[in-house]
Amino acid sequence: MGSEVEYYLCFTATLTSARLTNPAPYSNYQSELHDLIQRLHDEGMGYRKIAQWLNENGYQTPRGKRFFNTHVFSILKKKRIRDE
Repeated sequence: MGSEVEYYLCFTATLTSARLTNPAPYSNYQSELHDLIQRLHDEGMGYRKIAQWLNENGYQTPRGKRFFNTHVFSILKKKRIRDE
């Protein structure tokens, strides 16, 4: 009769994720920016109004761009996640 054959599957997996290590610390500008955004939000300003205020007062994102409401929300959210 036939003989039995065993098969083995071997592979290598590489996982890349920023969540495996601690994120880089905020720069002084990023910290000041977060604190300012948090204060404006605590005072009742919405994300769109905060973005408008930052742009009108000469602030730029850490990458040198204009602010939009989604970026303001993201800054607050990411800091909250970092602190967990």
